[in-house]
Amino acid sequence: MTARKLYGLAYHAELICDGWSLPCSETPMQTARATLGVKQLPRSVKDKAVRRKHIKAEVMRLCRAMGWEPANDDEADALCVWNDACKQFDNAKLRFAF
Repeated sequence: MTARKLYGLAYHAELICDGWSLPCSETPMQTARATLGVKQLPRSVKDKAVRRKHIKAEVMRLCRAMGWEPANDDEADALCVWNDACKQFDNAKLRFAF
C-alpha cells in the first residue's frame, strides 16, 4: 500500500511540474545533504541510531548556519532538498514557481 501511494505521489509531482514547465528529478537524500555540506561519520561507527542522530544534528546546524529556521529535522531535510534543487536547476525559475 505504501509503495503504491508513493508512486502516485511521484506521478502527481511529475504531472504538476510538467504542467508548469518545471524541471523534476529524483535526488537521494544523502546527495541532497552532501550538497549542503553534511559530513558522514566514519564507517567504523556501526550503530545506526548514533549515525542518524549525528546526521540529523548536522543538517539542523548547517540549515541554521544558512539563515534558515527549521522547526524540526524533517523541515531541515526538506531544506536540503530545496537547496540541492536550486543548485541543479535555474534558481530564478524555481523562485517564480512559488
